[in-house]
Amino acid sequence: MSTLRDQKKAKTREELIRVAMTLFLKNGYDATTIDQIAGAAGVGRRTFFRYFASKDLLLSSFQEGYVDQFRDAFRQTDPARKPIDRFTDAFRAVAKSLMASRDEILLMRQLVENSPSLTALDVALDQEIQAEVEVMLRECFADSTMPELEITIFAAALFAAYQVAFTQWIASNGKANFADLGRAAIAVVEKGAWARYLDE
Repeated sequence: MSTLRDQKKAKTREELIRVAMTLFLKNGYDATTIDQIAGAAGVGRRTFFRYFASKDLLLSSFQEGYVDQFRDAFRQTDPARKPIDRFTDAFRAVAKSLMASRDEILLMRQLVENSPSLTALDVALDQEIQAEVEVMLRECFADSTMPELEITIFAAALFAAYQVAFTQWIASNGKANFADLGRAAIAVVEKGAWARYLDE
């Protein structure tokens, strides 16, 4: 159970991220200083560095928030349902959140594409997401006859479906329905070589 101090720290962290994204949208990433972020959040520079070592890591934390959200959404799905359906439901929840933060997400992609350091962080985040998907699938197929290698490949395929949907959504400038794109991509995976295991 979190203490009042933990809740206050979490609130400060969230506020720093929120304020930073607002300033990045308004002034640009490079033009926004750490002092400006801290000042707008009502904290000092030293407080900023207690939470984030740099602007890059703050932006990375913004992305990681969606990984946490996906994990939580998946845990809340009915374990009795098929894994592919649980994954689809969790994806839908995150897609809804991403679409609500369209401007911030589009800005984030622009920043990542123009920054080698952010690109490296983005690759690491993708690896984290894929690993998380694999953990979830291993739990789902704990009592299944599905071979270990196929679970790993299945996780990679589901992650690829997410990447394709996300790329298409970004290409549409956030105008397409991300949830629908994801559902269509996941449906392709569902028709793959793993179909015989999905009803076990």
